[in-house]
Amino acid sequence: MFGWFKKKEIEVTNKDEFILTMTRIVELLHANKHAPQAFAVQEPLQYLIANDKNNFLKSLNTVDIWGGSGAAWEVGVFRTKKDEREFMECFIRLVELMKEIGVSHYAAKRVAILFREDLLKTE
Repeated sequence: MFGWFKKKEIEVTNKDEFILTMTRIVELLHANKHAPQAFAVQEPLQYLIANDKNNFLKSLNTVDIWGGSGAAWEVGVFRTKKDEREFMECFIRLVELMKEIGVSHYAAKRVAILFREDLLKTE
């Protein structure tokens, strides 16, 4: 009637930044022997590269990335503290990129908050 329930069209205006950030997350996950979690991030990345916005957005908001035990964000073993720190920074940046295009995900926001707190503790 008045467009109150009309879903806002999302445009990925920061595609290159998404690609850089998500590629680095995938690289860190592979380097640290977290292949299933790397695949979870690789899937939306591939859709983005292929300009398949709908599947990108759909696969970006999954439990495989933002869920609990076994999710991509929740891996805990890294070769070095540097890898772990960069991983957290990349996930924070991913959440910021999502926010920039209007994608809101409660669990993603919580992950960014948690990682920011962890990074402050290790400074």
